[in-house]
Parts: sequence; C-alpha cells; structure tokens
Amino acid sequence: MSLTNSRLQKLERINEKKLISNFDDFEKALLIDLYRIIRRMESSSDKYFVEKEDDITTEIIGRLFEAGWTNTEEQTKVGGGSVDLYIEYNGFKWICEAKRNYGNLNLFEGLLQLTTRYAKNQEKVGFFIYHQKNALLSSIASFHDFLTSKKWGNKKGYEEFLDDIEACFSQVIIPKEFSNDKSHYTIEVKKLCGSPLKIRVFWADFSFNPLDKSGRESKSIQIKNARLNLMTAFFEYEKNPSSGTEQFVPLLQKYFRFEEESNS
Repeated sequence: MSLTNSRLQKLERINEKKLISNFDDFEKALLIDLYRIIRRMESSSDKYFVEKEDDITTEIIGRLFEAGWTNTEEQTKVGGGSVDLYIEYNGFKWICEAKRNYGNLNLFEGLLQLTTRYAKNQEKVGFFIYHQKNALLSSIASFHDFLTSKKWGNKKGYEEFLDDIEACFSQVIIPKEFSNDKSHYTIEVKKLCGSPLKIRVFWADFSFNPLDKSGRESKSIQIKNARLNLMTAFFEYEKNPSSGTEQFVPLLQKYFRFEEESNS
C-alpha cells in the first residue's frame, strides 16, 4: 500500500523528533506542530465556536499524540494545581494554560496561574486563548493594553495582592513586531521569585458567525452565538458587578427570540 504525501510528511516529522537533544530543538518542533494544529482547527471553527475549554484542549492533545508527542497529558498536577496541558519528550517538559476569552480579567487569571503557581521550574511556558466571538484583533489589542497599562490595578479582588502582582507584571514585554496574522508570539513577565518567564501566546480564532444567506437563516448558529454572548456577559458581570444587569435584557431577548423561532 502506497503512502500519501501527507502521511509521508507526518512520518518524517515524527522521525525528526528522535533527533531532539536540547530544549530549544524540543520547543521549536513542538511550536511548529501546535501552530499547524490550531490553524487547522480554525478552519473548522463551526465545531468549536461554543465548545467548552476542556473539550477544545482535549482535541489539541489528541492531535499532538497523532503528531508523535505521545507523552502528552491534560489536567496534570503541577505546582499545587492542575495545569491544562503537559508535554514531555526525551526529558524535556513544557506546560501550557488555556482560557476561553471571556474578557481581559479571565485571561489575566490564566497568566497569574502560570506566573504564581505552575511555572516553578520552567523558564518557558505556553498560553492558549480560545477566542469564540467576533473582533479578534481588537481583543488582542485590548488585552495588550490591559497588561501594559496595568489595568488590573483597580480591579476588585486584587487589592491585597497588588505588590506581588506588580512584581510579576510591572514590565510586561510584548514584541513590537507582533503582526496581525495571529501568529504565536512570546511575552515576558517575571515569576514571584523574580526570575524571568517567557510565555508563548497562541490566539485560536474559533469565531463562527457567517453572514451569507444560509448563515443568516441558521437558527442553530444564531442560538449558539446568542448563548455565547450571554455567557461572556455573565462572566464579565461576575468579575465586575458594578457594570450592572441592564446589559442582560437585550441579550436574553435575542436568545429567547431565536429559541422560539427555532421551535416554531
């Protein structure tokens, strides 16, 4: 039986991993595969635009296993908690936290987990951001501004810990050459001990809101997006109750209108 070109390429990449002898080569090969996996999943975003965080991470782990990263685990105990993704190969280790993009505060919590809990013995880690709504690029810009302008400083719940948070995020380094093609990139912060930590950030664009005729008339897509908008608003309200509940009225009206139309 002859092998297809894609199958041959996959076998070649798996064989190349056998030559890995240092962390830099390990990380380089891993990031190439992760980039390829996420881009392919984005092309099927209709499957992921309302999926749960753990379900998306499980899918990524399965694809990593197929790519030859056979020692890959989910929810692994590290630093007194369970990190979302743990990969080990030839003695080299890489961990990654994952968050659905419910807003800047939710994403910041992921960075706090990495800097103050999980990355005790790591100098380089990963951070997956699952973006399931529109306007990805403005969300990226907003999160960068949240970090560099220290907008976490006036958020409820952080008041007693500002000195420690400041120690980690006083000077967040984001590459100036960051481009709008959503390529993964590295930001630099510090761990509580004062040592630098490099975080490889992957934004996965799983938004799905087609405006062609079939998309506009799809009640299933409308209901799912309406539910996603409600979930996002509720999470932001939990983090900042002062925003008020008025925002929920039009979101609920839209959700129930779509729900009613789909059942009629």
